[in-house]
Amino acid sequence: MEEKKSIKIKFSTILIIILILLAIVLGGLSYFFYNQSTTFKNAYLDAVNGLIDMTRSGRYPDVFYATIEDISTNQSVNGISVIKVKGLDINEARYRGEFSFEIILDNIGDNFKIEHNGEEIPFSSLKTGQTIAVYDYSNTSANSHTGSNDEGYLSVYKVVVLDDNL
Repeated sequence: MEEKKSIKIKFSTILIIILILLAIVLGGLSYFFYNQSTTFKNAYLDAVNGLIDMTRSGRYPDVFYATIEDISTNQSVNGISVIKVKGLDINEARYRGEFSFEIILDNIGDNFKIEHNGEEIPFSSLKTGQTIAVYDYSNTSANSHTGSNDEGYLSVYKVVVLDDNL
């Protein structure tokens, strides 16, 4: 009889240990998956907030129309060209002034695009007097560039030549 009691105690002890281990494993798994779902949720929310911050800080691209007034090379840094443009009267007031932006010639095709009729074109196709669309990431709303002597610097990532012929 004592042997049966001993077997019952051993069986119940083993059963309790298994249940405790099972509870620990389930608790660990639930903690792991909760953290994973929280991590993915936080990554998603961070991405959405980043996009919202981009639009609010003026880093969402604006497009305005301009005429190329001058194309020159940066005298102090080789491989950089400076384009000076004058915004057309059809633009918002903040884009009617004179602006300059730099193009790193090695970035053309990678981080900077020059297009005409939906196709990429070389930098050498840009000429003074051409009408272009300028895709800008800078925040020009902070400054008003309506006077002819004002000059703003832009963060341009794409230029589209609008003239029919190059």
